[in-house]
Amino acid sequence: MNCRVTGLQSGPAWGQPFYPRHGRSVRELLRRADFALYLAKEKSSDEVEWFDWHADIQPNPFVLEQEMVTGLKQRQFFLLYQPQVHLRSKVLLGFEALLRWRHPRWGIISPMVFLEVAEKSGFIIQLGEWMLTQAMREMGKLTAEQGYYLSVNLSMRQFYQQHLPELILHIAQETGFQLSQLTLEVTETMLGHPEQAARQLQDLHQLGVRVSLDDFGTGYSSLSRISHYPLQELKIDRTFVQQIGTEKGDALVKTIINLARHLDLDVVAEGIEKPQQLRFLRRHYCQAGQGFLFAPPLSLDDLKNLIRS
Repeated sequence: MNCRVTGLQSGPAWGQPFYPRHGRSVRELLRRADFALYLAKEKSSDEVEWFDWHADIQPNPFVLEQEMVTGLKQRQFFLLYQPQVHLRSKVLLGFEALLRWRHPRWGIISPMVFLEVAEKSGFIIQLGEWMLTQAMREMGKLTAEQGYYLSVNLSMRQFYQQHLPELILHIAQETGFQLSQLTLEVTETMLGHPEQAARQLQDLHQLGVRVSLDDFGTGYSSLSRISHYPLQELKIDRTFVQQIGTEKGDALVKTIINLARHLDLDVVAEGIEKPQQLRFLRRHYCQAGQGFLFAPPLSLDDLKNLIRS
């Protein structure tokens, strides 16, 4: 079944802090405006989201780590799914799983905060395994019956786990998920150990899993090295998509798309929010994309409603 992502409402989103109550430096005010904007987009609202001290609370990393352990046991973590669509036809291709944390006292905690703490502490291994299991369990039926694919991000520690391929195979067998429908996203910075990275990527490739190079252009991998990895997809980072419409931005995005084509990689653009960005990407043959222009991250129920509609 082909599902076209049409008729979704898009609108502006604002994040608003106040000087001097929420900060005195430009950097501090911008950080809090960005956090409020993140909340506004998560709510898919056309209203201004005022900065909230409680939402921005950032406890001691040790406290946060302990709260994460408790939160995982108490089911405070949940997944949202952002649709990825074919840019020319707007046919739904798949979804990217995104991890969220609803704390009983602090509310929604930004993944920009808790994922960094989880990575440094090593808790990301346990959290990442939960995310993979939950995503493959929730999306197994949709991907098997309708051919959609599921994309899941890996962290640095996860990627370099010694038995990662065996773990993924075990989860797939336990959940009934077809590994040919799974895309694992890795970043350039995660490929800093070339020989070890190549072995891990090859083992994942042999499972039938697709591997996507996420946030391309933000790291320092050489093009010659990338060409030797068993990759199937390249994702254009949202910061580059936001620069479309400028001379340098246009040139950079065209270069990335052309590079992917020469390497025989699929291309997915992240963070598409404006019609002019979509028109540019279509014109230069970027195959797929995701962003608030199409749909925000959705709960599983909302995603099923989108597919039915």
